[in-house]
This record gives sequence, C-alpha cells and structure tokens, in this order.
Amino acid sequence: MIRMDIIFSSPHAESADRAAYALSRGGFISVTEYALPNQALPDHIAALRSGSSDLLALPLDAAPPFLPNDLVIAALTDRTDPAFAVLIGPNFPTPARLSDLPRMAKIGTSCMLAQLQLSEIRPDWQAVPIHMPDELPNQGNWPWLDLDAILCPLSVASRWLAHSPTSSVVRLNPAEFLPLPGSGTVAFLTLAHNLPLRRTLRACHHKDVARCTNVERRLYQLAHEAGVPAFGAWCHADANGLFHARAVVANSLGELEFTTASSVTSSSLPDLLWQQLPHLAAPRGHNNQ
Repeated sequence: MIRMDIIFSSPHAESADRAAYALSRGGFISVTEYALPNQALPDHIAALRSGSSDLLALPLDAAPPFLPNDLVIAALTDRTDPAFAVLIGPNFPTPARLSDLPRMAKIGTSCMLAQLQLSEIRPDWQAVPIHMPDELPNQGNWPWLDLDAILCPLSVASRWLAHSPTSSVVRLNPAEFLPLPGSGTVAFLTLAHNLPLRRTLRACHHKDVARCTNVERRLYQLAHEAGVPAFGAWCHADANGLFHARAVVANSLGELEFTTASSVTSSSLPDLLWQQLPHLAAPRGHNNQ
C-alpha cells in the first residue's frame, strides 16, 4: 500500500482528485492516506524521509525550483489548460467581454506575475493584490464587492462559474499572458532511492507533458538563480512536433521582458531563451531536478 500526502488548498481540490485518479489508473497503487493538509512543504518532505509517507503530490507550479538531492519528481499527470483567466463579476452583461470593463476597472489577483502582466497590457486597469479564499462560496455570491473582476487560473475561474452563472470567464492565451512554470499538472515526489515506487509510477507518467514542463522548470531555475522577482513560462509542441517556448522576466522595478524561441528538440530551448537575456546573472551551477 502507498501512503500519499496531497498538498492543495481548496481551489485546487480538483487537482487532488486528478492525482488520485491517475494513481488508480496505474493499476498498481492503493491510496491509503488522502488528505488536504495545511502543513508547510518541509513537513511533508520530512514525512517522506521518516517513512511515514511514501509519496507527495502537489501542483508542479507550487514545487520549489530546486529539489533536495534525495527527492525526485517521479511522475506527472496529464496537463489541464494552464491559462490565466479574467473572472468578470455580475455587474456586467452575461456573457461579458474584456471590452465591457471600464477604464480604471479594479481587477483583483493574488499572483504577482499576473498583476505585472495585467499592468503591462491594460495600464488603464487597476491591478489590486488580494488573498484568494481557501473556500469559494458555494452560493455563487460575488465576495469581492469592491472589485470588477478577478484574475486567476482558468481552473479556479471555471469552478466559480459553475456556482455563479451571472459571472463570465475570459480565457487569456498562455502564449501572450504567460502562466507560472509547470501550471496545469500535478507532480508526484518520492525519495530518489525508492526505485520500486518510481518504477510503479511510470504507468501514470505523461512524457509529453514532461518534455514541455522540463523546459519551463529549467527556465524557472535559471530565473531563480538570477534573482528574478517574478517569472512566467509556457512551452508547447505543435502538430509537426516543433517545440515553442516563451518566457517573461520581471526586474526589481516591475518592468517585464519577454523572450521567445522554437526548436526541434525541447532540451535546447532553455539555453536558447536564456541567451536572449544576457543582462541577467549567469547560472551558479545547481544540479537539475
């Protein structure tokens, strides 16, 4: 039996369900411990090391850029749409468009990257930092009375729309409004020396997802080493198998710089993109995880 901890807040509960479903589809694993705990990530890593847990599942975009040497990402689930979305409140026509929002509209977001990108594309809107509640109201009552809209992951906005048909969701193209690296997939972490479990997890690993998220995470590592305060990346493969990646970095003044590259192999993309940002500090030689 596998003892698994799943780290998600309530807006990501559907991802926890996907994690458990992916394991059951593998045909080898029975989950005996299923929880949405509030402990910090180091507590769960300690549980892996002590043997009280065998497996840790968490959104890949919540994983640190570098893992401890004794941990590995053993598998990734399939990937849902990683896009950000604007959740427009009930004070506008349904369905509403972004053009329906007035100048100086107040848009709330809990993500610094989203806030900076919003200010870049719509400087006439006010990006307001907020704390997204752990529980979205089931009644569908708009809880942000002083805000016109919310900028959040599409998965969160879609869950809200299920309870509030008077709201509207506008998806933002991830190639233009970049998500956090690794968004949309769930990672399974285990101890590097646990080879039997790692072999078992191969049954639910999505290699096509990993080829793209490896690009995003390597860029994330380079940005972390360079001290970039906010970073976003998105990589995808087209119908011909060509990989395309785009990244955005923010400087200490909140100014954004975008870079784009394409390649027939995903492994070369991080270096191609990073070479377009020569003013950032050179990598300091961490090992990839």
